[in-house]
Amino acid sequence: MYKRRNIVALAASVLTLAAWGGGTSAHSRPEVALHLSAHQLTHPGRVIVRARTIGLLGSKRYAFRVKGATGGWRTVRRLNPTLVAGISLDRVGTYSIDAVVQSHCRQPHGVRTQVIVSAPEVIYVGAKVSVSLNASSVGVGHAVSMTAQAKGIAGPLYRFVMRQGTAPWKPLTAFSPRRVLNTPAEQPGPYQLAVQAKARGGPVLESSPASLSVYGPAARIILTPSQKVWVADGKEMETLTASIVDAQGDLVSNFNGTGSLVDNSPAGAIAKWGETASALTSQASAKADLVLNFVNGKATVVLQSGRRVAQDALVATSSLNSSQTLTGTTTIAAVAQKPSHIALNTSSPYLIANESGNPANYTVALTDQASEPMLTGTYHLTATLIGPGQFHNLSAGPYPITYTGGQGAAPVTVYSMAGSLGPLTLNVQYPGLSKASLTLNAILGGQPYQMGVSAPQTTLKDGQSTTLTLTQLTKTGGVSDPASLDNSGYVVSITNPNGSEASGFALNGSSYTAPTTIAVATGPNFFYAVSQPVALTVTNAAPGTYLVTVADADGQWKTSQPLTIQVRG
Repeated sequence: MYKRRNIVALAASVLTLAAWGGGTSAHSRPEVALHLSAHQLTHPGRVIVRARTIGLLGSKRYAFRVKGATGGWRTVRRLNPTLVAGISLDRVGTYSIDAVVQSHCRQPHGVRTQVIVSAPEVIYVGAKVSVSLNASSVGVGHAVSMTAQAKGIAGPLYRFVMRQGTAPWKPLTAFSPRRVLNTPAEQPGPYQLAVQAKARGGPVLESSPASLSVYGPAARIILTPSQKVWVADGKEMETLTASIVDAQGDLVSNFNGTGSLVDNSPAGAIAKWGETASALTSQASAKADLVLNFVNGKATVVLQSGRRVAQDALVATSSLNSSQTLTGTTTIAAVAQKPSHIALNTSSPYLIANESGNPANYTVALTDQASEPMLTGTYHLTATLIGPGQFHNLSAGPYPITYTGGQGAAPVTVYSMAGSLGPLTLNVQYPGLSKASLTLNAILGGQPYQMGVSAPQTTLKDGQSTTLTLTQLTKTGGVSDPASLDNSGYVVSITNPNGSEASGFALNGSSYTAPTTIAVATGPNFFYAVSQPVALTVTNAAPGTYLVTVADADGQWKTSQPLTIQVRG
């Protein structure tokens, strides 16, 4: 087995080594070809390297070497009969990998030994290439600045490329160390710009493309409503965008100025308009206009619908100079309201099933094409229940619901069935519309599961007090409805960490004696409270650590987690 220094020496000497044996022609010179499973790895990465020899006779052994961008060659797999190796690279950067092959071949005059080295292959680990532009749009004749950035590529060479639309990519430069390119935009249209980067002798990586819009002189105004359907419900609002564009329809993003918007046929499709929703003003006549403030080629107006099924024609204008005015038109047509969706909502997070009659409250409304409530009309819907609930007529449906447009949502109340748990689904239907469904969990509210204790201050001195909060936690996460609490008291214990009972404390002003039972207070509606405060005062307790625990006097529920109290001297 060769030592590492032997391999390096053999590899270096082969740079000037001709084919062994006299008279071997140049075209039959032995070679080593190297194949990598990838030339770019994530960080950290592992590459599979395979060597292949051409014209090299006899038994062979293979070694593999790696060189970083700033270091020398190091052997990562010494001479071995196996021609494949896995190489782990755990640092971001550029590496070169080559193979050293040693062969032994018997000749008439003895054994001939030969060492040859493959050409190195370059590989990147964690390499990234990006390009940034100084602007996303420029005018014809203006320059755009492209800045390239490469990570993990040693001595990167950059080439900038571009394409218009979906045309093939074209190089703007040859590969060079230059990172910044200022290039003029000569033709209007949409472009994509990218940068390619590589180390010398390495593969080429390409950045994600950046988009650039090149625009010509301002030619017209485009008015674009934010939605396709404009409903005559008197409430719907939308944003109308006015854009200054060139002859190809590309935004002229350096246009900053003013213009005006006029309603040439105020038939009632539009009731109000303004620059913002909070600045809506009445649109009174065909001569009433609104100022358009263009910033970077765009201005916006907020429109509020009227209650008429009508059509208004809008005209926008902006003067470039004394001889040229840009114009743009659009039509806002308000269509009649029609029911499009069932809006089903509830304020109840769950249905408490301790007793029959606990309610869950829902609201039902019909909304139009813009999700606004219907203004007029009487609509008859049908509700059904799946699960542990019932309507006031003690049925699961069908249950009639009457919704009157303009009168607010219709209330629907669902009542629990005592002790019946599980999901409860309310379905509401109206002819021609998709069914609306809403599911609640039916649970036992207020059923204690574990006692609890907490305090805002846990480090005290003699004479100081803190407030203990005694709680009855539930399996459902602390449901506050106390309908079925039935617990005779909280049993409070204060102990040393070794478990012995403590002294020198008072609870609610009375000297603590172990253990102390505190009756459960009366809560809302004469039910038991799910939590209550208790004053804990240090009277003459010795400095040290104490544990406060709370148990259920009836022994049915889990004892609380201990609360640690520190008494300082």
